[in-house]
Amino acid sequence: MKLFALPIIRSKVAYYCYSIPNKQTRLSKATRYATKKWDNLSQAESSSWKYKIYVNGQKLLDRMDHQEYFLKGVPLKEELKVENESKVEEKEDTASEVIPLFYPSNIIKSEKIIMKLEELLENRLPYHRKYMIYSGMCLPLSATFTIVPIIPNIPFFYNVFRLYSHYKAFKGAQHLRHIINDKRLIPTNCEKLNQIYNGLNIENGNDTIDEFHIQRIAKEFNIEHLEVDVKRARSQILENMNIKSNNKKKENTDAKNTVVEDSVVTEAATTKVSVVKDGITTTLQATLPTHSYYPTTLES
Repeated sequence: MKLFALPIIRSKVAYYCYSIPNKQTRLSKATRYATKKWDNLSQAESSSWKYKIYVNGQKLLDRMDHQEYFLKGVPLKEELKVENESKVEEKEDTASEVIPLFYPSNIIKSEKIIMKLEELLENRLPYHRKYMIYSGMCLPLSATFTIVPIIPNIPFFYNVFRLYSHYKAFKGAQHLRHIINDKRLIPTNCEKLNQIYNGLNIENGNDTIDEFHIQRIAKEFNIEHLEVDVKRARSQILENMNIKSNNKKKENTDAKNTVVEDSVVTEAATTKVSVVKDGITTTLQATLPTHSYYPTTLES
């Protein structure tokens, strides 16, 4: 098991976990079976409902948060156990295994990637626990949507998937928290990443790692899924930054318009008023500011 911390732009970092489980659990076997069935839908005719379900489902998967993908990739403790549990020494070695966290030291400091990872775990642990419970509560209701046996109960299967996804991410976050608390996560400077990131001013500038560099990282470490997950993370991070930037510009524009509407331009105006008392006419002269609340002339 090993982790990667890949800076995307400025203070935004994408994490990726690579591991080969030592043991196949029932959950991992069921996941592999469901994934195979899902991939088979892509082979259906383009005009069929199966293919349309697959296309729309893939769009939903691409919109799923990249941090959730990262935590789902963290193996469960049970998956790291050795097959022969009678070998006590091997079990102890697995439990005390040091996990490297590879990062480019010419872009970001080790303290920062650990701090950001701990913030991620602090936010995602309660989030996935809450929505794992919600997804479980929605299962009985969604199970009643089966109307025609030929058409699959899409709401039910979606809730099953979200329940699994939140559970896997929650357990992955718990496992990472356990590794950090045991001080087994070791930030490791990686020369390969330094060479790939060389020339990119990401931390102190506006540069961003492009898809070509992400592809280089995947090929350098021979990890195919890394390219897919990090590209997804990059797309989501840049999209969120653009949305926040546009919202900030809109707020500034609205604030300026409000100031203009509320401001009052005053000008000096001389007004004469004639007052008649006891047959004597007296003329009074006053200077008043003119704006939308005061008339510019007065009639006697």
